[in-house]
Amino acid sequence: MLLSLSPDLNFSWITEERLDWTELENNKPANGRLFTEALFWDLGIVPVLRPFLSQGATQLLVQSLVISRLDYCNSLLAGFPPWAIRPLQLVQNAAARLIFSLPKFTHVTPLLRSLHWLPVVARIGFKTLMLAYKAKNGPAPPYLMAMVKSRAVPRALRASSTARLEPPSLRTHGRQASRLFSVLAPRWWNELPLGVRTAESLAVFKRRLKTHLFIMHLRMSTGLGLPAEAVVRRNNALEKGKNKGKEEGEGDYE
Repeated sequence: MLLSLSPDLNFSWITEERLDWTELENNKPANGRLFTEALFWDLGIVPVLRPFLSQGATQLLVQSLVISRLDYCNSLLAGFPPWAIRPLQLVQNAAARLIFSLPKFTHVTPLLRSLHWLPVVARIGFKTLMLAYKAKNGPAPPYLMAMVKSRAVPRALRASSTARLEPPSLRTHGRQASRLFSVLAPRWWNELPLGVRTAESLAVFKRRLKTHLFIMHLRMSTGLGLPAEAVVRRNNALEKGKNKGKEEGEGDYE
């Protein structure tokens, strides 16, 4: 099953046999436009209330109005091309800047790090791998458990303790096999560190997986590893410098 966006902004479910990827790619500007516009519309309500809200209250409001909708059924977006994910990432970026009251072009990575928000691509991977863990270890619906299979080892080898999944043959799944859950889930699962794959419970797996994705997608980078508070102070200092320069420039003509 895969995801489609209908004109009434509701999620609809369609089977892989009915999904025409050529038509989807040819109509890419319109596929997610309505849904993205609806998210930006909801986000536009927040600036009116922002002067009366604390940063924590603004974060809760944004998470309930926008982020929760970004996460809804997002595992069905696994394997989608970058152009399909980018509009949703722009929504998340705008939401993060709004919480900290920062300008449009402020670098967003330190903001996401401070909010403990995974980027959209990582959130999709997180949900997909959570489903993979449930399908492998339970509890999960039978149809989902049938999509993944643990790698069978003929005898007691070191590989038998690595908790890997058996990747399916791509020849049996058609042209767009790389976008299927039964293909993506084993591949992403086998790329996880051993300590994450062998987690003893769902709660432990969830915590380790989020930490792994957080480090992988929001690692500290040179010059951009500032916390959100430092970014706010830096932008405020720049604004004060600009205003001071304008005042001095105006004084020269007095």
